[in-house]
Amino acid sequence: MNIYSEMLGLFEECLRGGYTEGKEGGSWRAERSGGRLSVFFEGSNGSEDWLNNLDFPCVPYSDMPCRWYCHRGFARVFKAIIPSLEPILLDTSVTDVTICGYSHGGALALLCHEYVWYGRSDLRGDRLRSFAFGAPRVIFAPRGICMPLEERFDGLWLVRNLGDIVTHLPPLWLGYTHPRAPLAIGERGRYSPIDAHRPESYIAELSAAANRIDTLYEK
Repeated sequence: MNIYSEMLGLFEECLRGGYTEGKEGGSWRAERSGGRLSVFFEGSNGSEDWLNNLDFPCVPYSDMPCRWYCHRGFARVFKAIIPSLEPILLDTSVTDVTICGYSHGGALALLCHEYVWYGRSDLRGDRLRSFAFGAPRVIFAPRGICMPLEERFDGLWLVRNLGDIVTHLPPLWLGYTHPRAPLAIGERGRYSPIDAHRPESYIAELSAAANRIDTLYEK
C-alpha cells in the first residue's frame, strides 16, 4: 500500500463517526487491536467547535528549553479531552500509535502527537505516526520554532489540499505557523478556498495521488 492509499483510508476513517464528545466539544475515538492503537479526532461539528476555532489568542502550553505557545481554543479543547485519553495513550501494552484528525480534529491530532511523543519515549520513531488533514495553524512562534520543539513533531504528517483556506489560519502575520511543512495534494486553483477544505475534495485528491503512485509502480 502506498502512503497516499494509507492516508485515504485514514481520512475516510475520520469521517466514519462513532465519536465520543468530550468537554469543550472535542470529539475523539480510540480503537485498539493488540498492541496497535488508533486515535481519531473529528472535524468541526457544531457552534462550540467554531467558537473554539476562533479563540486564537496564544497561551503558554509547556515549559521546556524554549517555552512554547499555542492557539488558546485548541489547547483548551485538547486539555479537556486528555483525562479520558491519558489512560489509553500511556498504557505501556500499547506498542504502536497512529493519530489522525481532520480540520478542527487535525489541530487536536497535532497536540495529541506532541503529548504522546513527550509521554511515551518508547514510541518515538516509526511507532508513532500522526496525520492532520486540513489542519489550521496551532503553534505560535513568530520568531520560528526552536529545535527542541520541532523534534516533538517527528512522525507528524500535515496534509494540505492546495488552496484550502483553513490550513492558512490563523494567518502568519499573527505569529502562527505549522510545526512542519505540509504535504501538498491537489492542484492550485482547482477549488475555491472553501471548497478545497471539503471532505469530498480531500478524498478526490488523495485518491488521485494514490492512483498516480500505483500507476508508476506498475510501470
